[in-house]
Amino acid sequence: MSHDGVVLNIMESQLACDLLLHVQQWFDGYQLHTSPLQLAIKDGILVDFGPELHWHPNRLVESDGILLPAVTDLHTHPDHYASRFGSAPDRHSLYTGVNQVISQGDAGALGVQEFVDRIIIPSQTDVKLAINISKYGESRNTASISTIEDIDLELCIAAGQQFATQIVAVSVNVSRNSCPQVDPEKVLKIAVRAAEELKLPILYGMRRHIDWPIGEQLRLLRPGDIVTYCFRPAPHSIVDATGILPEICNARHCGIVFDVGHGCQSFNFDVAELAIQSGFMPDTISTDLQRGHIGMHPPHTLALVASKMMAIGMPLNMVLRAITTRPVEVLGLSNDKCFHKGMPANFQIFSLSGDGQVLTDCLGNQRNGKLITAEVVIQKGKQIR
Repeated sequence: MSHDGVVLNIMESQLACDLLLHVQQWFDGYQLHTSPLQLAIKDGILVDFGPELHWHPNRLVESDGILLPAVTDLHTHPDHYASRFGSAPDRHSLYTGVNQVISQGDAGALGVQEFVDRIIIPSQTDVKLAINISKYGESRNTASISTIEDIDLELCIAAGQQFATQIVAVSVNVSRNSCPQVDPEKVLKIAVRAAEELKLPILYGMRRHIDWPIGEQLRLLRPGDIVTYCFRPAPHSIVDATGILPEICNARHCGIVFDVGHGCQSFNFDVAELAIQSGFMPDTISTDLQRGHIGMHPPHTLALVASKMMAIGMPLNMVLRAITTRPVEVLGLSNDKCFHKGMPANFQIFSLSGDGQVLTDCLGNQRNGKLITAEVVIQKGKQIR
């Protein structure tokens, strides 16, 4: 009897886990499934998954929501120390339903080490950087590119090589706000040279058409480069009265990626709705979360921006893909399988409210729809929410 008891205790200890998730809906990165799924998590790792497991958890989480693989916000500003746009990622991203954030140019070559030490290392949120082509990034209370001397190509390349595991793109914004007096074409060409040397995509904010034709800008980009703020109102709009501009259609055909980048001024329902009706879906959905959003009600979250896209006709499957598997594919961080044993246990469970929620764009226009909210947040095996 004692021998059998020892064997039983060993078996039970082998099947003990920290956390067991049990859901009836789950998204595999491509399709939504309505069938039971359980995930066993131990020491921050997914150790098992299937419709019915026999693990003994320290904590059981059961939910009627939708289980998602890790959620990524492709365009944020998580540097709350040095960047004029920064907001704390653990408070404003992770807790609201985002596992990984990409900083859009908060740090340039001169600030990468500080960004790694102050933001990436201490954060529970997984943080990556799209390095600003300006060596100062957004560390000054002025335009990131005030003069051409603000750009140092060799310094950017050296920083990209030194911090290759933390840097996933080259950020360049040639809008009037970010690049008011420097030739935007010259700036973009330098950024492309840096990105080619580092073998990284560009995260690009366009110049208005009247200053520099959109077609000429897009022809300088390469397949896999990312245009953010894609649903801006005029004068940056990607649509006219007839639908999507031909230059935008050509760019997508050539492999250019389009990201929402909602921000404080860069999302317009009319533009986005016309694009969706024309069959133009964004590749990725992002918040452009920044200091100006702190204190807003409702809070500016990725789930809220995803809700807005669903309200204007983007199918739920595509919305979920645009915040999970598609961003990491675009950045070259993807894994073939969304759920596999041994992977870091970073998951979300989202819930959907009923219809009739009022959603507002940057200009005050409103639509009604379902509200997506983060119900459960799992980061490195720990339940954050």
